[in-house]
Amino acid sequence: MPTVNGLALALGMTRETLLRYEEKPAFSDAVKFVRTKLEAEWEQRLAGPNATGTIFWLKNQGWKDSVEQKVSGEMVHTVERRIVRADSKT
Repeated sequence: MPTVNGLALALGMTRETLLRYEEKPAFSDAVKFVRTKLEAEWEQRLAGPNATGTIFWLKNQGWKDSVEQKVSGEMVHTVERRIVRADSKT
Protein backbone atom coordinates (compact mmCIF):
# COMPACT_ATOMS: atom_id res chain seq x y z
CA MET A 1 0.00 0.00 0.00
CA PRO A 2 1.51 3.35 -0.98
CA THR A 3 2.31 5.84 1.78
CA VAL A 4 3.77 9.32 2.11
CA ASN A 5 6.80 7.86 3.89
CA GLY A 6 7.22 5.25 1.15
CA LEU A 7 7.13 7.97 -1.49
CA ALA A 8 9.70 10.03 0.39
CA LEU A 9 12.01 7.02 0.73
CA ALA A 10 11.62 6.20 -2.98
CA LEU A 11 12.64 9.78 -3.78
CA GLY A 12 15.61 9.58 -1.40
CA MET A 13 14.36 12.15 1.09
CA THR A 14 12.61 12.39 4.43
CA ARG A 15 8.89 12.94 4.92
CA GLU A 16 9.61 16.45 6.19
CA THR A 17 11.60 17.31 3.06
CA LEU A 18 8.80 16.00 0.83
CA LEU A 19 6.21 18.07 2.70
CA ARG A 20 8.42 21.17 2.41
CA TYR A 21 8.48 20.66 -1.36
CA GLU A 22 4.69 20.94 -1.28
CA GLU A 23 5.16 24.57 -0.15
CA LYS A 24 7.43 25.44 -3.12
CA PRO A 25 5.52 26.77 -6.15
CA ALA A 26 7.60 24.73 -8.62
CA PHE A 27 6.76 21.43 -6.88
CA SER A 28 3.47 22.16 -5.10
CA ASP A 29 1.14 20.73 -7.77
CA ALA A 30 3.23 17.57 -8.23
CA VAL A 31 3.37 16.81 -4.51
CA LYS A 32 -0.34 17.57 -4.03
CA PHE A 33 -1.18 15.34 -7.01
CA VAL A 34 0.80 12.41 -5.61
CA ARG A 35 -0.66 12.88 -2.12
CA THR A 36 -4.15 12.93 -3.65
CA LYS A 37 -3.40 9.63 -5.42
CA LEU A 38 -2.18 8.14 -2.13
CA GLU A 39 -5.32 9.29 -0.34
CA ALA A 40 -7.49 7.85 -3.13
CA GLU A 41 -5.82 4.44 -2.61
CA TRP A 42 -6.48 4.60 1.12
CA GLU A 43 -10.07 5.79 0.59
CA GLN A 44 -10.71 2.68 -1.50
CA ARG A 45 -9.71 0.57 1.50
CA LEU A 46 -12.52 2.07 3.58
CA ALA A 47 -14.91 -0.39 1.92
CA GLY A 48 -12.89 -3.35 3.23
CA PRO A 49 -13.63 -5.51 6.26
CA ASN A 50 -11.19 -3.72 8.58
CA ALA A 51 -11.08 0.01 7.98
CA THR A 52 -9.51 0.97 11.32
CA GLY A 53 -5.97 1.32 9.97
CA THR A 54 -7.24 3.20 6.95
CA ILE A 55 -9.16 5.64 9.14
CA PHE A 56 -6.03 6.13 11.27
CA TRP A 57 -3.91 6.80 8.18
CA LEU A 58 -6.40 9.30 6.74
CA LYS A 59 -6.62 11.16 10.06
CA ASN A 60 -2.84 11.49 10.03
CA GLN A 61 -3.17 13.10 6.59
CA GLY A 62 -5.49 15.80 7.92
CA TRP A 63 -8.87 14.12 7.56
CA LYS A 64 -11.26 14.05 10.52
CA ASP A 65 -14.35 12.29 11.76
CA SER A 66 -17.38 14.48 11.59
CA VAL A 67 -20.88 13.99 12.88
CA GLU A 68 -23.62 16.41 12.00
CA GLN A 69 -26.90 16.56 13.76
CA LYS A 70 -29.78 18.77 12.80
CA VAL A 71 -32.57 19.34 15.24
CA SER A 72 -35.69 21.01 14.07
CA GLY A 73 -39.16 21.43 15.33
CA GLU A 74 -40.97 23.61 17.75
CA MET A 75 -40.83 23.25 21.49
CA VAL A 76 -43.70 24.67 23.43
CA HIS A 77 -43.49 25.02 27.18
CA THR A 78 -46.54 26.10 29.08
CA VAL A 79 -45.95 27.62 32.45
CA GLU A 80 -48.94 28.20 34.64
CA ARG A 81 -48.59 30.82 37.26
CA ARG A 82 -51.20 31.47 39.93
CA ILE A 83 -51.21 33.85 42.77
CA VAL A 84 -53.13 32.62 45.74
CA ARG A 85 -53.70 34.01 49.16
CA ALA A 86 -51.56 32.53 51.89
CA ASP A 87 -54.69 31.47 53.84
CA SER A 88 -56.28 29.85 50.76
CA LYS A 89 -56.55 26.07 50.65
CA THR A 90 -55.99 25.78 46.85
